[in-house]
Amino acid sequence: KQDEEVVEVLPQVDASVKVDVVRSAKETNTVIMKATGLGGKMTSVGYELTYDSQGLGKGVTSGSKPIDTTGKDDFEREVYLGTCSRNVCKPDVGVSKVSVILEFTDRDGKKSQFSKDYDL
Repeated sequence: KQDEEVVEVLPQVDASVKVDVVRSAKETNTVIMKATGLGGKMTSVGYELTYDSQGLGKGVTSGSKPIDTTGKDDFEREVYLGTCSRNVCKPDVGVSKVSVILEFTDRDGKKSQFSKDYDL
């Protein structure tokens, strides 16, 4: 008998939380991720944003630094779609859709998630 990998399936975030992702009007190759309706109940939000650029799968994550949302009703985060190294940024081109997964943590440490694909 092999040990089965346990994949944590998180419950969906409360329906009062609304998430949107739009292209930035000011910054090229940048999207703005917004969430409202947090009601001060969430302490942090981690994110994973994935997309295709010229047939290659790319992604951006919050990594070990989730967005601090303690006491807030909403957040907004600009996410650059590209790679930066030594202050030189190279944009990923041809991005027409992004997949977003947000992981919310509430004051009790309980996690929930939101996921959706957005056409840009």
